Amino acid sequence: MFDICIVGCGIAGLNLARLLQDKMKVLLIDKRTVSVQKNMIEQGKLCGGLLAPDAQKEFAAQGLSIPVHVLVDPQIFAVDAIDLMTGVHAIYQRFYINVDRAKLDQWLYSLSSHRVELWENTLFQSYVKQKDHYKVTVRRNDKEEEFLCKILVGADGAMSRTARLSNSEKDRVPKYISVQGAFESDHRHFMYYSFFDRRLTDFYGWMIPKGDKMVIGFAASKERYQNDSFDTFVNRVTESGIKPGRKLNERSTLIARPGIGALPCGTAGDIPLIGEAGGFISTSSAEGISYAMKTSYNLHQAIMTDREHYLKLYEKSLGGLKRNIIGKVLKSKVYYTPWIRNVAMKSNVMAIKIKA
Repeated sequence: MFDICIVGCGIAGLNLARLLQDKMKVLLIDKRTVSVQKNMIEQGKLCGGLLAPDAQKEFAAQGLSIPVHVLVDPQIFAVDAIDLMTGVHAIYQRFYINVDRAKLDQWLYSLSSHRVELWENTLFQSYVKQKDHYKVTVRRNDKEEEFLCKILVGADGAMSRTARLSNSEKDRVPKYISVQGAFESDHRHFMYYSFFDRRLTDFYGWMIPKGDKMVIGFAASKERYQNDSFDTFVNRVTESGIKPGRKLNERSTLIARPGIGALPCGTAGDIPLIGEAGGFISTSSAEGISYAMKTSYNLHQAIMTDREHYLKLYEKSLGGLKRNIIGKVLKSKVYYTPWIRNVAMKSNVMAIKIKA
């Protein structure tokens, strides 16, 4: 029997395993092969691979710093915000650490790999509560297996099966379709680009340089997304002056986007949810790494404090994060109102002027 089974090997699940490795018998399961990922272009989670200041701060607070081999050129000091419909744009100073997301996950796993058990290519199917433990069913290497654990944790992203099986309120959080493609690039960009186009989405898109490649993506509500939406978006990005080369791949996933009436939920029945499995992600930017780090740390603290009442302690610890997300929701209401955003960009307040 395992003390704890963590479903999902994203940042939240990997960080929780790191924090508990010396204190509990930990099992990590994931449908991917986390331990042998080469790079985010070929493998890994669909992610832009930028560590925002909030994420940087949380890594520092937990005593972690990012190794050089995880970094990708260039490091980002500015963002060019562009309205693809009106052509209005402005450049602002921002500080992002540009990383290879697959290598980031691999590095975080390496911090506990000698102490935790990892089952890759393993699909979580169901669980049954039995007194003081859970009987979990998975499909591993094309065979159905069962095992027992004392604590079961959902860290399996916006489409969390652990949450759905519990009919969690977390499923009320709206889902957006996020599509990202990797492209060759013969031009070295030094900025991160954010794009707005209300013809396609009430959210936003991005271009992030990754060495001699770039990733271009955008997110749209399931109601507004069409089969040709991504191609249309890439064409409009190209018309704006960004020239992607040959497309290397294209992937899609669902991401959560909380609202005032659909805030994150830290539990699904008696199952704790961490990271995006609980809907913890920024409504204004879709930044989720800082929330993954914080929720996994909070759950670790709750378990270590009182293993009998850890769920109540964990839920109580999430009040600040929920208030933070409410602030992001309110910010989003302003930021994604086109005329307000365009007035702000035209004013050039806080904008950078690129010197020739």
